Amino acid sequence: FAAFILGLADDALKIFKSNYKGLSSKQKLFLQFLISTAVLFFSGKAFTIAAVIWAFIIIAGASNAFNLTDGLDGLASLQMLAALIAFQAYMLHLGDWTFFPLSLSLVAVLVAFLVFNLKPAKVFMGDSGSLALGTIIGVMAYLKDLEWFLLVFTLIPVLEASSVVLQVTYFKITKKIHGEGRRLFKMSPLHHHFELSGFSENQVVWGFFTIQLIVSLTFFLMNSIVTGK
Repeated sequence: FAAFILGLADDALKIFKSNYKGLSSKQKLFLQFLISTAVLFFSGKAFTIAAVIWAFIIIAGASNAFNLTDGLDGLASLQMLAALIAFQAYMLHLGDWTFFPLSLSLVAVLVAFLVFNLKPAKVFMGDSGSLALGTIIGVMAYLKDLEWFLLVFTLIPVLEASSVVLQVTYFKITKKIHGEGRRLFKMSPLHHHFELSGFSENQVVWGFFTIQLIVSLTFFLMNSIVTGK
């Protein structure tokens, strides 16, 4: 809920204050730090500096990754749907039903939302949706000590966020070396690179969704082979 309020404030600034940037990156990160710290505090885990940093990396990272993924009609919604299904399927495989009611409710909401969010989108998620959804999947993985599995179940959002970091870093380094910034991708986040490479919006959205499903399915099969379960 806190992440939803954060996103709502960001959206409100863009809509009502004509501030297209909304909250600054520093403001968002500070509030996400407070959210992740609160999650750690109430989780019952050891409260150390390292634990605070780790909680922030996982929860804020997942939140921002989905926020950056929300750039094409239906893209973030489909990625969250894939992540929830894969994560919950793995939880049930472990015999853990803790988040099943929440996951089932979110899946139902996302399916209904996609009716209006797929191209051409009539309703948009905004930061209030993407930041909140990313936070939810991050918190679930964090509380169940499945942080590394999150890299598998949210591979596309992770790549989207990584493309932005790599683009900015490469641009700054090459600017210092060559006097002008150069780019690794035609545009970041990654979905825009593929659009500028000639792929249609639907091809990118459904292609990314298919890749995420294949990666998750491959993980399940490999896990079954290794564990024998």
